[in-house]
Amino acid sequence: MSKSFFSKLGEDKLVELAKAAADEAIKEAHAAGLPVTGTVNGVISRVYPDGRVQPLTEFKERQKSVEQTLASWALEGFVPDAEYRALLDRYIDGSMTIEQISAATDVKLRLRARE
Repeated sequence: MSKSFFSKLGEDKLVELAKAAADEAIKEAHAAGLPVTGTVNGVISRVYPDGRVQPLTEFKERQKSVEQTLASWALEGFVPDAEYRALLDRYIDGSMTIEQISAATDVKLRLRARE
């Protein structure tokens, strides 16, 4: 029986090729402004183009919190606009805190009140 293509390459060469392909894919994703998911210090995390590292458990917890809040608001008849949803997305990805969203919303409301 003949050796497979991968067997002929050898494990070291396969690892080298896989690492080069992964590095190129990460570079392309980050150039497009997208995060990548991988293991950082043994923890599955999202790595953002700006270098931020967010453990996936934290991302999922924030996402669940926002989903629950939106469901509660929907029951009360409140549906946030696209601009506010974008702020919530930034909270989920860890680039904004709830306090920053609140401050941004307060500024927007004050500006509207002046109009």
